[in-house]
Amino acid sequence: MNYEELEHFIRKKMRMTHIYQPIIIMMLLKSKDSTASIDAIARRLLNNDESQLEYYKKVGKRWPRQTLKKHGVVDYDDDVYTLLLDKKITENQKTDLLELCNEKLKYFIDKNPKIMRFRELDKLSVSGSVRYDILSRSKGVCVACGARSTQAMLHVDHIKPRSLGGKTEPSNLQALCYKCNTQKRNRDNLDFLKWHTRLKESRKSSCLLCSEEGDVLSNGMAHFLHPRKPDVKMHMVVAPTRHVRSFIDLIPAERQLCLNLVDQAIIHIKGKSSTEFDVTGFDRSSDHFCIDIIPKPQKHKAHNSSRLNMKTIVNKKKARQAKS
Repeated sequence: MNYEELEHFIRKKMRMTHIYQPIIIMMLLKSKDSTASIDAIARRLLNNDESQLEYYKKVGKRWPRQTLKKHGVVDYDDDVYTLLLDKKITENQKTDLLELCNEKLKYFIDKNPKIMRFRELDKLSVSGSVRYDILSRSKGVCVACGARSTQAMLHVDHIKPRSLGGKTEPSNLQALCYKCNTQKRNRDNLDFLKWHTRLKESRKSSCLLCSEEGDVLSNGMAHFLHPRKPDVKMHMVVAPTRHVRSFIDLIPAERQLCLNLVDQAIIHIKGKSSTEFDVTGFDRSSDHFCIDIIPKPQKHKAHNSSRLNMKTIVNKKKARQAKS
C-alpha cells in the first residue's frame, strides 16, 4: 500500500463505530518499524486504565483488526500489528496521514458526544488491589445510577478529577458504570454535589430521623443512628439523610448507600456489643423511610437441674387436678 492508497482509505473508506482504527494507524505511523504489539495498542486504547486492559486487548484483536486487514492496511500475526505501507513515504507524508487520522477522530467524537472520549496516557493509574476494594465497597453497583456489573461495565472513577487536583486514593474513588463515567467526563461530581446541597433543604425539623443528633455513622446520603424510641430498647435505624416516605422515592445512589451503611452498622454493632441484632426490613410506622436494626429476642434459659424441671411439672399437674 502506498501513500495515496492509505490516504484514500482514511479519507473515503474508513467507516468508524469507535475511535479504534485511526488510533491504531497513528501508532503504527509513529513506530520506527511500523509495528506495534497488541499490548501497546491496548494500553493506548484504554488510556492506561489498567482495569480495562483485558477488555481492550479483546477489542484490538477483533473489529479494527478485521476491518484494517480486509482493506490491506495492516497485517496481524502473533498478537502484533504491522502497517502495510510503502517504506518510501516521506516524513511530510507521514505527518499528513497523522493529521488526517486526527481529523477523523475529532469529527467522530464531535458527532458522537456520548462515546468514550480518548484521553492521553496517564501514568497515575488505579492499581488492581485498589480497584478491587472500590468495586467491593460499592457491591458491584454504579453509585450514580445503580447499574450492576452484570448490566454494564464498571469503571473506577475519580470523584474529583486529577486535572482539578483530585488524588488517587480510596476516599476520592468511586464505582461508575461506563455510561455515567462517560457523561461525567473530566468534571467534578456535579450530580452528587447537587444532591448534597438539597439534603438539608429537604429535612423536617419535627422529624426525629432528620436530626443529625444521635448519629453513629454517616456517609453523606444516609446515617445510622439511635432514634431513642421508648418502645424498643437499643433500637437503631439506618435512614436516608433526605426526608422521603418510601424506598421507591430514593435515587439509586441513596438506595445503595443506605444498604452499604447497613453493612457498616452491623460491623460497628458487633464491635461494641455482644447482643445479636436483626435487620427487620423497612419501617412503615414513620413518614421518614428507614431500615430497622433491633436486638434479637432473648431465649429463655433452660434449667440445669432435671429434678427442678420434674418438680415443676408435678406441681402443675397437681394444680390442674385440684381445679378439676
